[in-house]
Amino acid sequence: MRSVAAALLVLCLAAPLSAQKLSESIEVHVVNVDVVVTDRTGKHITGLTQDDFEIFEDQRPQKITNLYEVRADAATPAATAQEVPPKETQQRRFVFFIDNDSLHPMVRDQAVESIKKFIEQQFRPGDEASVVSWNNGIQILQELTSDKAALNKAVDRARGLSSPTSISSDLGRVQQHCIRVADQPRGYEDCINEVRVAAMKATLTSRRMTNAMRLAITTMAGMEGKKVLVLASTRLPERPGYDMYIWANQLFTPRMRGFDVAMARPMEETRNQKEVLDELARTANAHGVTLYLLNAAVLTNPMPIENLRGPIPMDGGSDLDRENTDAAFQMLAEKTGGVAVRGPLNFDDALATVARDLDSYYSLGYRPSNYVRGDRSITVKARNREYIVRARQGYALKSFDDQMSDQVVANIFAPRRSSNWNISARTGKPQRDGRNFKVPVEVVMPSTVMLLPKGEDRLAGGFTVYIAVGSPQGAVSTVSRSPQPVGMKRTDEAEFRKEPMVFSAVLTVAPGENFLSIGVVDQVSNTTGFARTKIVVQ
Repeated sequence: MRSVAAALLVLCLAAPLSAQKLSESIEVHVVNVDVVVTDRTGKHITGLTQDDFEIFEDQRPQKITNLYEVRADAATPAATAQEVPPKETQQRRFVFFIDNDSLHPMVRDQAVESIKKFIEQQFRPGDEASVVSWNNGIQILQELTSDKAALNKAVDRARGLSSPTSISSDLGRVQQHCIRVADQPRGYEDCINEVRVAAMKATLTSRRMTNAMRLAITTMAGMEGKKVLVLASTRLPERPGYDMYIWANQLFTPRMRGFDVAMARPMEETRNQKEVLDELARTANAHGVTLYLLNAAVLTNPMPIENLRGPIPMDGGSDLDRENTDAAFQMLAEKTGGVAVRGPLNFDDALATVARDLDSYYSLGYRPSNYVRGDRSITVKARNREYIVRARQGYALKSFDDQMSDQVVANIFAPRRSSNWNISARTGKPQRDGRNFKVPVEVVMPSTVMLLPKGEDRLAGGFTVYIAVGSPQGAVSTVSRSPQPVGMKRTDEAEFRKEPMVFSAVLTVAPGENFLSIGVVDQVSNTTGFARTKIVVQ
């Protein structure tokens, strides 16, 4: 074997998910946007053509270059001049994201049964799904698979993962505390301090959950077809803590006079949650993932505030709590072309909405006006203004490096089943390094890298290695990118091709179980290969 590179890579699991971007080459020919069209009653409209739509990028009209319609009813005649949907775009992928941290166990069990029905009744050959549980930390119960039995087993596992906080909400605990101190001299200050702590906790929890959702979305990076994330939750507020502040102010307003009035408001950190939700929507749109959000809120507090002493505001805080999450869900659904459904929830009906959307939609294509990387806004309209159009409201032009980094992260949690370049990864004996461990790694690949003439007697080419490390709980390192040149005399090529190439590196990883993901791309031919292996250090 021929060693062509050596590097020291420090990959810390505590680091946020990000990717180094050194190349700005972007290869995008057509932007495709999936569109659902309904009438005012929710009935899907079929048989439309390109002339029935308008599409705008950054508010500038674009020419629609292609359109095809996906329609479950094969007996229905296709609209004239339609194109046949490409085979790869017909594959469907799902992520079922179960928020065990907020769902009442009774409601969670209903969601589990409905998801199992959906898998049994709606899955088609080639469909894939994964199952994710959120318990103040992400657990990927099943990677993307077409195996219905494995999916049902994973969904059933979610039954045993309820968090104690799913029984009693932060709002309920704040209400109990504030009512106890309501008649004390410094009761309002004491109550607001409790509200502030709970609001900060809600903010941090919400941001951790949105990061987990972004990670779940990224597992489908680089994959073709229709991609959907279904979230069952009761707690992803647009303004964390806002409902608690309003409730506390209502409780104390009758007790306070003059300049000493109940006017406390959330701090700046909690008000910035909208930016976090916007970033979640951008991530979904960048990867072509539609969000379906099911707010299954029920009264879960085992000690209702009506049983406690003291006057209770007429509207309480539960409605505000639900409306806070409803607002976030509605915004995410609108931006990604999905649907937000609020409780009391029939999960069968909610998932039927997902099925109907997947059975009847259009895919529109257009060529962007320029290829400068970055986020773009998209607006799709039907010329018949009586129709309601749902489509993602943005996309991102990505460089090849961006796309490779996404796929390397996705490979951690949803291993690539095939590679154009048959690479492999192996690890050596870990060595303690303070609290962490250093682990030697070798990436082995066939010497099939494409070489081009350089001068009269030399050949040149190269490959780039991408490396990331992740834990089963969802922690992900940054993606390290290491370009490696390959050059030789023409007379040495035959000897070079006899032995595989070996890229050597040393990783610094945290104790426990980690997954190492490797991606390699030929710099000339753009041939790619992926490998994944487990690293366990104690």
